[in-house]
Amino acid sequence: MRNKGLKLSLALIAMLTILVACATYGGEATPTLPPSPTALPPTPASPTETLIPPPRFFTEEFDADALHWEIFLTNGDQTLFGHKIEEGHWSFMLGGKYMYVYAIYQPETYREVRIDARAANQGQNKNFTSLICDFSLKEGWYEFNASNDGRYYLLHGIWDASLNRPRYTVLVDGGSNLIKYNNGVNEYGLVCKGRMLTLFINGEEIRIIEEKEFALRSGQVGIGVSSFDVLPIQVDFDSVTVSEPPQ
Repeated sequence: MRNKGLKLSLALIAMLTILVACATYGGEATPTLPPSPTALPPTPASPTETLIPPPRFFTEEFDADALHWEIFLTNGDQTLFGHKIEEGHWSFMLGGKYMYVYAIYQPETYREVRIDARAANQGQNKNFTSLICDFSLKEGWYEFNASNDGRYYLLHGIWDASLNRPRYTVLVDGGSNLIKYNNGVNEYGLVCKGRMLTLFINGEEIRIIEEKEFALRSGQVGIGVSSFDVLPIQVDFDSVTVSEPPQ
């Protein structure tokens, strides 16, 4: 009886050993559940928006805000100036006398550049529409001013901190029958290339100047509007083109 019981016990032990081995190496066993999460996993971050850098050369037709232009006055009452973009043009409205308003393109500086603007006069004729190159408050800038009464000027301007206003030197002046009078639409162009400055009115080259006195070599570009002693003044810029001049 004792031997029979021993054999039975040994058989049971062997069977249990086989069952354990099967569970360990591929047999079905009760799975161990992971602990319950205490918080939801974080939401994946949305991809970073790729910012398109402002263009170096471009044509701005004012279908949206002029984001990259900085406007400032060098003379006149800020509260009497207004501007707006609508219907594909940028309107500058001057309600005070002797106001000088500039809009400078901020992202770039240029050593050689051409700037063109197409502008419609909607107010009095006695005003200036301006193109600017080589702009720097410290070194100065070149400014091509044209009026719907037929006059034009090329100036060097520089900020005079002691006077808290700019000082201007006339480099050349003249008159042109290419300028359309009254409420006409005119296209003005200015090329700044080394010492050479070239003026255009309605597609025609009207003057080339070799400028040696101030000899500016680089800076920002811009546009502007000035009033004098008659009001109101409104100039609508339909487009502004900044391009690389021909070599």
